[in-house]
Amino acid sequence: ESPTIADELQRLLAREGTLDRRGFLDTPTSLDSLVGKMLDGTATALQRSELERALAPGYELQAEVGRGGMATVFRARDTRHGRDVAIKVIRPDAASVLGAERFLAEIRLTANLTHPNILPLLDSGQAGGTLFYVMPFIEGETLRARMRREGALPVDDVRRVLRSVLEALAHAHEKGLVHRDIKPDNVLLAGRQAWVADFGIAKAVASSGTSAHAATSVGVALGSPGYMAPEQIEGSAAIDARTDLYAVGAMAWEMLAGRPVFTGESMQQLFMKHLTAVAEDLRTVRPEVPPPLADAVMRCLAKAPGERWASAASLLDALEESGGVATPLPVNRGTAVIPGWSRRAIVGVVAVVSAVAWYIASAGPTFAPGKPERLTTSGSAFLPRSSPDGKRFVFRSGEQPQQVMVQSIDSTTGRSLGSFPPGAPTWLDDSTIVLVSLPAPGRPDAPPPQHTVLDLATGTRLEVAWLSGPGRLLRPVSGRTILVRSRPGDTLMTLLAGDRRGPRDSVTVALPPTERMLWISGTPGDAPLAMASRSADSVLRLYTVTASGKRQLVLSATPRDTTPAVRALPRGGFRVPNGRHMFFPLSRDSVLRVDLESANGAVEALSFPVPGVPADLSTTGDLIVPSLQHISRTYRFPIPVDTAAAAKVFAEHTGDVRIIPSLAPDGRVLAQTEALPARQEMSVYLQQPDGSGRRLVAHLKGALTSLKWSPDGTRLATRFNESGVSARWIVIDVRSGVVTRLGAAPGPRAGTIFNSGFPPAWSPDGSTLYAPDVPQGPAGTLRAYRIAEGDTGVLVSDWWARREGFAPEGIVVSPDGKQLIVGGASIVVLDLATGAVREVVPADDVTLLIPFQVSPAGEILYATRDSRARALGMRGLAMAYTSGAPPRPLGTLSARCEVTIDVLASGREASCVEQFQTTDLYRIRGVR
Repeated sequence: ESPTIADELQRLLAREGTLDRRGFLDTPTSLDSLVGKMLDGTATALQRSELERALAPGYELQAEVGRGGMATVFRARDTRHGRDVAIKVIRPDAASVLGAERFLAEIRLTANLTHPNILPLLDSGQAGGTLFYVMPFIEGETLRARMRREGALPVDDVRRVLRSVLEALAHAHEKGLVHRDIKPDNVLLAGRQAWVADFGIAKAVASSGTSAHAATSVGVALGSPGYMAPEQIEGSAAIDARTDLYAVGAMAWEMLAGRPVFTGESMQQLFMKHLTAVAEDLRTVRPEVPPPLADAVMRCLAKAPGERWASAASLLDALEESGGVATPLPVNRGTAVIPGWSRRAIVGVVAVVSAVAWYIASAGPTFAPGKPERLTTSGSAFLPRSSPDGKRFVFRSGEQPQQVMVQSIDSTTGRSLGSFPPGAPTWLDDSTIVLVSLPAPGRPDAPPPQHTVLDLATGTRLEVAWLSGPGRLLRPVSGRTILVRSRPGDTLMTLLAGDRRGPRDSVTVALPPTERMLWISGTPGDAPLAMASRSADSVLRLYTVTASGKRQLVLSATPRDTTPAVRALPRGGFRVPNGRHMFFPLSRDSVLRVDLESANGAVEALSFPVPGVPADLSTTGDLIVPSLQHISRTYRFPIPVDTAAAAKVFAEHTGDVRIIPSLAPDGRVLAQTEALPARQEMSVYLQQPDGSGRRLVAHLKGALTSLKWSPDGTRLATRFNESGVSARWIVIDVRSGVVTRLGAAPGPRAGTIFNSGFPPAWSPDGSTLYAPDVPQGPAGTLRAYRIAEGDTGVLVSDWWARREGFAPEGIVVSPDGKQLIVGGASIVVLDLATGAVREVVPADDVTLLIPFQVSPAGEILYATRDSRARALGMRGLAMAYTSGAPPRPLGTLSARCEVTIDVLASGREASCVEQFQTTDLYRIRGVR
């Protein structure tokens, strides 16, 4: 019925199949905008006529030429000056969030930017309640449009566009202005000319006082996810010229490669890539890119702002003065200025050094990760270790990983070696496995641990104790090394398969008294033997050690460093077969490579194509990566619950991000929280059960528990654990994204709202929230909160604090709103008028009782769960009665329901969520 909507749908569908989703990722509010058009489609003509009247007589609207999440762009005629212009009109809902005065004040600052490569701001204002600003109309196209048409661009064209963009940014940076939203959509092309548009718009949004979630809810961009620097994603206030340069790097990488530098299935995954993943080297993706240009782009994409150029001008200088060579920045090293040397001389020396370094690096091991190959299918594989010949690996398996398995590296099935107490497996030789048990932490007087030696060739099993006297046994990182620490000095000893009575070879390493050894890799006598330590002031050091015990410092890192070494070194590393390089687990999809023969600790962060932290590196150059997958299943089942065996999966999500879904009362919409683990942040989305119609509602720094829908399906209640401070209950309006925080202002974590993840309960009219208010420790009270910012609530009852000493778990409000049915160790009925508490199902010390519905007749449906094994979920179902009649069992659920069960608005169906995780091992070839 609407040609505008039909055209946009057609464009979206066409882009889906040809652009590997980057069209959606680069315009994350497209669907929100489309929904807005569908809701407001009948008013489009009226709004257009009102806008024409408001802009007259200065401007005559001619045609709509573009539409985004925040604004609509019209071609218009400037009647006073007789010229064509482009008018960008801010959507009314976005304008109301931003605030007119501050928004217009900020964008007017850009009127002072006069540069041939900056699209000027001709006019701005407020007409009829509508915010707008005016720019020249360019007869051309955006850089985005050209890339969509052509893919990767010619190198000379990329150079020309980059120079124009950098010239524009250099002019703005000199005046103290940062663009904040550099992307191909904001670069206009006509012939050989390029202009940067929308200067100051992102700053205007940020300065309007708009929160991220409120802005996103109406399509206001605080940055574009495909081009946002890590500091923007983190919400840092330290946004400067280097933030623009990161976006320039992402845009240049895409121009040269023909695809975005990072992609993801969701915004969280895309943010995670920008925060942690290392961009693939441009010369690998497109070998004909000149190294100087590739170096310039890769340095722009450095995670830490200090590793990029200080401004666009400094990048331009480096490109021009060195004939196009942009000097790479060494990792974890300061930059010194040599007195008396000219800038050109310094750049020339650096170019020579870079060429030599490239030659040396090219002669050594490389990292060319192949396609991940799945090694296990059980979903419960842990602690893999490769045999010395690289043909087999051993690992732990099972929900309580007691089984020890051995498997060929070229097989997907293994055999059990038996059940053993906890301990990390390692190899002595190709047929002998050792299960290493560590002493109890904090108990230096603990007896020496027993270790199990398994001879796979003969099937013999031997329990031995190798450590005697003062000292401590550290888990070996790789090979056959057993480390015994003693004072003075640290003695490194080797156990060989032929002599299981104790260590045979040893070397003593003299460390300062303030340093503590963390791990060792290799065997005494190897060259080089690698060792890591931590000093009393938390400085991390990596050494090589000779057979005589002489140390050579390779790399050091302090907690203040932002380098990957701080995160990687404490984990321990893996040796490459030639012994020159070590690989350290860095994050869920990357490793840190360290050159042990380098005098200055050359390091490089490298990514691989599977989410997971590497656990081992075989002598054949295969990384073994345990990949954790979180699975959430939403079930629906009928009521009465006698037929609960018919529960069926309604929606399912599998991925490396943990999802906590909640079905709306009407049964048609899923709300779900998604974790961003690296930043301790969570987002709340709404979507259809099949994953369509996805929309961001809120993004919060901290952790959220289970969501509880309001009776009318417009709000969500949950507990919010903000980092470093006490938790509080919050309410999220799914229509506007506004977050209402209940309770007093948060203080130190000592006095937190705490429960076991069970959500609060809404009153029937949605005006009140009943929730536990429990300081840490054995106490329990219940409060009633009005839905208002900072409402501290009214004490409803402290019965649990006085009687049970635990938090109430599971709250249901009676249909008339006069009673609360509260679970936990027992089920009680609380009269809200008198405060009287009546126990209707007594406690039995081992069972948790979780009510989820009460009928007008006083029938209470509840689930049971063994308090000693919460991970098993809720299974047993029963019926209790407010009258006190004996409860009767109603069978079991076919689903393993976690946390809570929600009754849908019809009263004839309920939903619950099953959550679990799987871990399987993957092999990635390519380290050689």
